[in-house]
Amino acid sequence: MRLLVANDLDDSILRKHDVGPWAERMLWFARDGDTVVLMREPDTDFLREVIAVTGTDPSTLAIHVLPEGRHGRRMFDHHALISDDVVDCVARTLGPVESVHSQWPSPYVAEFARRLGLSNVLGGAAVYSQNAVEVLNSMGTFRVLAAAAGVPTAAGGVCRSPGDAVELTTRLLHTYGTLMVKKAHAGAGAGNLVVTTSDAPGAAGTGHAARFQVDDTSVADFWEERWAWASADGRFPVVVERLVDDPRSVYAEFLVTDHAAEHAATGELFFEAGVLVREEIPAPDLPAGVEERVRTEGHRLAELYRTLGHRGFLSVDTVVNRGGEVFVTEVNAQSTGSSHLHAVIRERAQADGGASRVVAQMSSPADWAVVDTAWFLRRVGEAGLGYSSRTGTGVLPATPAIPVGHGAIVYVVVGRDTAEVTASMHRLASVVQDHQALDA
Repeated sequence: MRLLVANDLDDSILRKHDVGPWAERMLWFARDGDTVVLMREPDTDFLREVIAVTGTDPSTLAIHVLPEGRHGRRMFDHHALISDDVVDCVARTLGPVESVHSQWPSPYVAEFARRLGLSNVLGGAAVYSQNAVEVLNSMGTFRVLAAAAGVPTAAGGVCRSPGDAVELTTRLLHTYGTLMVKKAHAGAGAGNLVVTTSDAPGAAGTGHAARFQVDDTSVADFWEERWAWASADGRFPVVVERLVDDPRSVYAEFLVTDHAAEHAATGELFFEAGVLVREEIPAPDLPAGVEERVRTEGHRLAELYRTLGHRGFLSVDTVVNRGGEVFVTEVNAQSTGSSHLHAVIRERAQADGGASRVVAQMSSPADWAVVDTAWFLRRVGEAGLGYSSRTGTGVLPATPAIPVGHGAIVYVVVGRDTAEVTASMHRLASVVQDHQALDA
């Protein structure tokens, strides 16, 4: 059996509104006999759909739900995880444990494993007990390690003070005209903003399109206003780097073990108006030479992170310009939003269909009112797009429904190729829109 901790970031690094549905994606990895620690009761409709694909027998799962804790079940309470009550309760249900896994390798997970006598089966326990998760997932640390590994990055640097930022910003603007500011810890471009001397267009990964036009006389004022935001009130460094024009955003994900960093998947992120709208595995129509460079540079970093003690999934993000140049932009030393796509869903679909499959993941559009997971699954059924184990194609929920706005969900479309995936996306959107028009 394995022990799975369905957690998310420590609140000391980044506070989020509600990570419960997103954290529940760990259920995709559950297998017969596993013990799973969740921050809230599992969404039964979501769990039923997951096990229908994975073949896991739910009666063999031991699911433990943390007490409400400090965040009202909106974030994973790592303090509650190591409480005597939780440790004792989990210990009573454990048999022989072959491995411990978490989505975010928090020092609290390392302490949880230690208290259960399982440090020896938690990969990376030694380094993560020292809070290495913050260091190894920092944009600032990444640039230092990328320089040590000799992988290509966009021109720029790491700033530890507003003065550093003013100097580097001024220098980069004189050379390139447009640059990107990156917080050390954020996701999907949400911690990025663009600084420019002109009205030049944006690029992939620039987040919710915060753009600032400056000149030599206003750079210092810009940083006086923005340093606290960018540095989390001085707790973390800030990255300032050249903005690569009109790039593709391609990543390579690896599984890092004691023995090697093995390539697991290459995918692409798609942005609209600077906002992540979809990802696809494998990256479509990627020239062979470019894919090889992405994998090669990614592997160099993955091996370096392996040497530093990381174990588990690791994603290396890059941008590829129109000339085919590859620039590495960050490393995520954690189970990512892509890990379940290639390690579970695509692998299962290819076994079912007997051939290669394309998987795409996206969030529901803002105008969908996803009341709950059951509502979404009914629309999938009406569209005739339920997942088929005979063909290894269809639509699946990546997470339960998310209670934001009118309701949302992250979902996956599996097809034989990109054209089939796109057709299924359009078919589902049409059914949802027709249904909502009838309800209006």
